[in-house]
Amino acid sequence: MTSYPFDNQDTSETQYSHLFRELADTGIADTHAGTGFKVAAGSGMSITIQPGFAIVRGHAISSTAVETLSLPAPASSPQTHLIVLRLNPALNAITLAVVAGTPGTGTPALTQTDAGVFEFPLANVPVAGGAVNVDGASIVDRREFLGARVGAWTTATRPANRRKYKIGFNATLGGFEYWTGTEWRYLVEPNLHARVAGLETQPYAMRTGPMRANAMPSFTSGAWHDIDWREELGASGITFHAISGIFTILSTGRYLYTLTITFDHNRNGSRYLQLRNHANDGLFAYASIPANPGGWTSLTLTGEHRFTAGTKLVAALYQDSGATVPLVEGGAYQKLVLRRIGA
Repeated sequence: MTSYPFDNQDTSETQYSHLFRELADTGIADTHAGTGFKVAAGSGMSITIQPGFAIVRGHAISSTAVETLSLPAPASSPQTHLIVLRLNPALNAITLAVVAGTPGTGTPALTQTDAGVFEFPLANVPVAGGAVNVDGASIVDRREFLGARVGAWTTATRPANRRKYKIGFNATLGGFEYWTGTEWRYLVEPNLHARVAGLETQPYAMRTGPMRANAMPSFTSGAWHDIDWREELGASGITFHAISGIFTILSTGRYLYTLTITFDHNRNGSRYLQLRNHANDGLFAYASIPANPGGWTSLTLTGEHRFTAGTKLVAALYQDSGATVPLVEGGAYQKLVLRRIGA
């Protein structure tokens, strides 16, 4: 059992490294995608590395000037070189280095030991066969950045030595993610806001203004009548058949519905309103007005229901005044709105 550091006690750099790496991840001390230790094409077969500060396996390196490294002479076949910060405890130093790629193969492997040499990747630099210059556009940034124990990376630069529930912002995906121990998983799905906004605005089968039912002069007493809608402004998720007056649900989900019908004032008696399955096998809503209401009478059904795809809906009304009762003309008085709010 070992404990450290204490007064009058020798502490090795390996012990110090073990201590400090628990306090800070290996990475560049800069804003994600900042310029710290950024690699770019130089003149001819050289590259430049911007100044920066980094922690490499618990050790610090500071560079205050632009550094230049020469790449190996190009081969006849394409190759990829790896630019690294190389920690070498035997030399008591962290240096910039080029790990030369083998022609015709992929990117060379990193050396990352627990107490010996440890290489931190800065960039992949592909070189075409027989090239005379470095193609700056082909350089692949591999830098990882320090955070307040919450990281920032791209999909390509996710931490390789992560622990379970390591959390960070993935700039490629545009959202926070965490490591479950076996896979990266969204903390909050990046497109959740867009999906919720979409559910809030679609689909409206009918909108208030342009939608209205026909003024029917002979809504007879004692029978149910399907409402004959005059106009329709369709939207995704629901279709409407103008002749039959049937609304068809295309997407299974939960829907909010509002159905309003306004009768003329010149007849007394009860009025009833339904939003029902066209096959008469399910009553979704029901409202009524008692006898002798006085004045114009307006019925409104509002609620929430989960409809399955293919459900056919009709709006129907009933009145028992003993005579015919017309509707009030106008979209402000006759309207049906269906809105999908969830799966």
